Amino acid sequence: MKEQARTNPELIKENSVLAQRIRDLEQSLSERKAAMVALRESEARYNTILMSIDDGYFEVDLAGNLTFFNDSVCRMLGYSRAELMGMNNRQYTDKENGQKLYREFNTIFRTGEPSKGSTHVLIRKDGEKLYIESSASLIRNIYGRPMGFRGIMRNITDRRQAEEALLKNKERFHVIFKQTALGVAEIEMVTGRFLTVNRRFCELVGRSEEELLSTTFQAITHPDDLHLHEGKTALLINGKIEHYTLDKRYISKDGAVIWVNLKVSPIRKPGEEPGRKIVVVEDITERKRIEDEIWEISFRDRLTVLSSPG
Repeated sequence: MKEQARTNPELIKENSVLAQRIRDLEQSLSERKAAMVALRESEARYNTILMSIDDGYFEVDLAGNLTFFNDSVCRMLGYSRAELMGMNNRQYTDKENGQKLYREFNTIFRTGEPSKGSTHVLIRKDGEKLYIESSASLIRNIYGRPMGFRGIMRNITDRRQAEEALLKNKERFHVIFKQTALGVAEIEMVTGRFLTVNRRFCELVGRSEEELLSTTFQAITHPDDLHLHEGKTALLINGKIEHYTLDKRYISKDGAVIWVNLKVSPIRKPGEEPGRKIVVVEDITERKRIEDEIWEISFRDRLTVLSSPG
């Protein structure tokens, strides 16, 4: 009896500790369940966005085999989902472009830095060439080890054909200049003054043709993006480069920011330095918004997984 009386306080203490542990475990399980529900909801939103955008989203392993992609990738390449799953990038590129893609992924792997605005030529199932512009980055696991690559690709076949027509077929230049769905401007090489602009360019920057012809491209460019052109004009004039492509921001007449992708090419005459350049502009404001939303969701997902108990 005395022994029982002596041990009762210990039993009470042990029971109290055990009860607290049970409560802690129940709380931990409840929090983990809530985190998993939130993660599934986030993944559902993420997949809904990916499957609804026109741009292709893809993930490949370190060997270049497709592990995840949205419906737009299937449409661009002309394969079914079952056919594409696990397909290596060598199967939809020729030798030259396959090597180019390998070098790009290898650079991303070595440096950890994403690529932006790269252009590639892929081969569709029907044998037709598909011109794309892509951005890609490294996928790491929760321990920071590289697992593969993810990226967004845009079909620029139509734009590429329009650019080639503008530069190579002078007889069709005027028609394409006026009717193309892309913004096109002819600009004085040194001063940046607009010489001619098409209707789409005027619509894109919210200014009339008359207003644009009395100003320069510097005046409508976001001040933080002016440096993007530095040095490139001299390279065009000297023939060091044939063209350059970049993403930048214009400021419309009402103050709105418009993201554009533009390609700049010189207008050359035999034996003369180019005094003018052609700028082909595509509005990518919506694409930028979607990219930002996708990366934000992906970042929140990783934080949720890392912060989940257990």
